[in-house]
Amino acid sequence: MGTNPFEDGYSVSTRSHYVNTTDRSLVEATKRRRRTNRLIAISCIVGSFVLLCVIFGGFSTNDVAGDTASSPRMVKRNLSPAFDSLVKDEDFALDDILNDMNFTYSAQVNANVPPLSEPFPYGEQPIRGINLGGWLVLEPFIKPSMFKPYNKGVEKVPTPEDPERVIDEYTLTQKLGPKKSYDLLKEHYESWVTEETFARVAELGFDHVRIPIGFWAVRTWEGDPYVPRLSLAYFLQALEWARKYGLRVNLDLHSAPQSQNGWNHSGRQGQVRWLAKNTTHATQEISQILEVIDELTKIVVSPRYKNVVTIFGILNEPNMRYMEVRQLLRFYDAAYRLVRTSGFDGYLSVSEGFIGLNRWKGKLKQYEKMMLDAHIYHIFDPNSMKSSYRDKVVNGICNGAYNYVKSSHNLTTGFGPTIVGEWSAADTDCALWLNNVGQGSHWDGSFYEADGTKHQKICDKCSCEYRNDASLWPSQYRDYLKMYVQGQLDAFSTSYGYFFWNFKIEDGSEPHWSYFDLVDLGIAPQNVQQPEFTCADVSSVPARFDMAA
Repeated sequence: MGTNPFEDGYSVSTRSHYVNTTDRSLVEATKRRRRTNRLIAISCIVGSFVLLCVIFGGFSTNDVAGDTASSPRMVKRNLSPAFDSLVKDEDFALDDILNDMNFTYSAQVNANVPPLSEPFPYGEQPIRGINLGGWLVLEPFIKPSMFKPYNKGVEKVPTPEDPERVIDEYTLTQKLGPKKSYDLLKEHYESWVTEETFARVAELGFDHVRIPIGFWAVRTWEGDPYVPRLSLAYFLQALEWARKYGLRVNLDLHSAPQSQNGWNHSGRQGQVRWLAKNTTHATQEISQILEVIDELTKIVVSPRYKNVVTIFGILNEPNMRYMEVRQLLRFYDAAYRLVRTSGFDGYLSVSEGFIGLNRWKGKLKQYEKMMLDAHIYHIFDPNSMKSSYRDKVVNGICNGAYNYVKSSHNLTTGFGPTIVGEWSAADTDCALWLNNVGQGSHWDGSFYEADGTKHQKICDKCSCEYRNDASLWPSQYRDYLKMYVQGQLDAFSTSYGYFFWNFKIEDGSEPHWSYFDLVDLGIAPQNVQQPEFTCADVSSVPARFDMAA
């Protein structure tokens, strides 16, 4: 077998594993804050667990273990004057933009989907989408240069319990203070996503973009160091570009105040603080996030954007294993009522919450136009990384993931409308700081466990250097990776559709997470609607990939 770090040294019999990854009174209280001229009479349905079980179908404690895409590319770094006013004007001239009727919905991103003036045939045609991650909510592994100045010499050592460490957007803005944070983020917002980004997304055959946004785009609370409202202006500019190219938007609220999952991409790394188990502040915590949803709903129901934002993800990845589940469901009910009574008639998506798609069967049936959002990555379980290349494609994707999603998408066997809101080409956890700033990878044995010991590397030859540098990839690895990526394009099309994570990574440092780089490398198709490999071609997957080729 030699020392080839790409050599497929695992038994083909090894099976792949994959990780997928409220009350009316709350709604009305939130709406009164914004619409003080309306008197809303409601009955309070606060509290009763019995009633909540009836409402939510009975989760038990055991359930939680004109213009077209062919337009020329052009870089648009700065906001147009109207949107720039949102940044400079303390009065926040949002209504002026929402009431501006100088727009059309004539754009059609490609001939296979209807123009924005017509509804998208959800359920009849899969969403083909991509995420614009690392933009309006920072993620260290996507753009590490924003965090490296404060973490010199800790690229792959255990993260010390140091309150001065900069590990997420919370600690970054806390470290820099308001003025420096504002300047840094403004430059980042203007350069990370531009009009050229939307042009290329359209050229590649996508028809949707998912845009993660933090609660601080709308407002902050006492003690929050985040830069308030700045990112909202860039989000609105993104909606303008989406309309120009005929792209529909999945607005994804990526963070709750205090953090709904304790991961850095919620804004604040650490522990689950929002609706955490045994919380005594659930009503306040729900009320806060409803204020954010209320303001975002005002945008998405406006005539200017109602045909652009067709999906509203009301909260990304709440970790239900560490939450008061009935309070989370109470929030879902309140959020649903709020956006529906405000006039949003698109789809709402709720996260699978890390409890498994199968546990959502029969839940939330009383709501219309709801999607279940699953995030399927094959790298956060070491057993999956240990499987052979063939097994990753045949069993991990074309059998396992394919049937997992298809079963959930079927009302008889699962929840019903299901999307794969995040997935990638990664087959290892080698991306720098993917597992948090200062943390290494399981693949090469640089990951530190909680007790300070190193995790055993996945294989003797496993090296992240060879995985991250595409110039070192053998031709057979490229062939395998093409099947791995395009098999997922096919498998996830059995649901309501998918959104690849992510559109790019800084400087192409880990191309498995960058669709733009994967296209340039010949791994992903030039047109996402025309893959060269599908799961119907699984018989062509070789029993063993010769990595010497």
